[in-house]
Amino acid sequence: MAFFYYTYDTTIGNTLISGATGSSAPLPSGLSEIFIDFEPKYKQPLFLYRESGGTIVGNTDANVVLYEEKYNPPEPTDFVTQLELSGETVVTNQRFTNIEEFVGYNPTGTTNVITVDKSGGEDFVSVKEAVDSITGSTVDNPWLVYVNAGIYDENPFIIPPYVTIEGIGSTIAPLDENNPLITASGNTTLREIGLQTPNTSFAVDVVGSDVKIGSIDVTGSGNGVRMTDVSGVTVNDGIFRTGLANSLTIDNSVVELFNVDAVGSTSILATNFAYVNMTDVITSGVYGIDMTNNAIINFNNIRIPSATIGVRLTNGANISGYGSAWKFAGGTQPTLSANTDVLTCVSDGTSLYTAALADFS
Repeated sequence: MAFFYYTYDTTIGNTLISGATGSSAPLPSGLSEIFIDFEPKYKQPLFLYRESGGTIVGNTDANVVLYEEKYNPPEPTDFVTQLELSGETVVTNQRFTNIEEFVGYNPTGTTNVITVDKSGGEDFVSVKEAVDSITGSTVDNPWLVYVNAGIYDENPFIIPPYVTIEGIGSTIAPLDENNPLITASGNTTLREIGLQTPNTSFAVDVVGSDVKIGSIDVTGSGNGVRMTDVSGVTVNDGIFRTGLANSLTIDNSVVELFNVDAVGSTSILATNFAYVNMTDVITSGVYGIDMTNNAIINFNNIRIPSATIGVRLTNGANISGYGSAWKFAGGTQPTLSANTDVLTCVSDGTSLYTAALADFS
């Protein structure tokens, strides 16, 4: 835990203006202080957040504009920078060194912000209600839904295009155990949130292209994320915990996985001409990676520490890697077998053994 003293300005909607390890009291009129375990997401500046009811939540566009006017008014000599980020145009008079600092920052007012808090006091108490209220979301009219801390029991809902859901210490759990909890349309983002799976379905069903999933923590006995007939999908910093059936199901889709830790009966299932680029991925389970029906995986730094069958390839599946290596549990060195196009791995319960492709021809 990392507790800090955050100073906020009560004259502009309790917008955060500074943070320190020690108290700044006594404070001048118009300023107050909160001591809390909080860290800005994606290296965002503090003014994108505000104090609300003893906690910290996402700020509003109106407050951000007031902050800029009060603390950083533009000078005639300032440069104006315009960037394209995740489908929205960001215009600012500030000079940032990291593009991630622009996430959620849009003083032009074109991003619509909704805050969900199950205890009340914000726009909605339900994530589904918040998402269902959104109409007219487009590349020029994106929406951002902040989900404050807590566990939210929800019926299935669909994230419309150009909508981002971002959690702040929150988890979404299913009321319906037989249908996908969240369906992601194209050009959507889901990040910084915990997900509990329905018993017989998926936590997230991706049905549109250009979907970004980042920093999710998936638990339960059902399935994690399914991607079907889509492209441009990225899963970054995902944790899929013990007990899941299939952590990631990739069906006839083009997908990139970065820094993913997946445990499931089948950790990663790629099928039907799926094309997957994997970097810094850890898999475990009965099948670490199961590939079939002409699926292709390109890898860079894959670890399979404790799968019964590390990698299974059937029906024309192919796997390749460059500038990296597979890392398996310790044991007898594998023997290369000639004239085979299958990489097979078996475990004796302690170590994992593999027979590797001889010549990649």
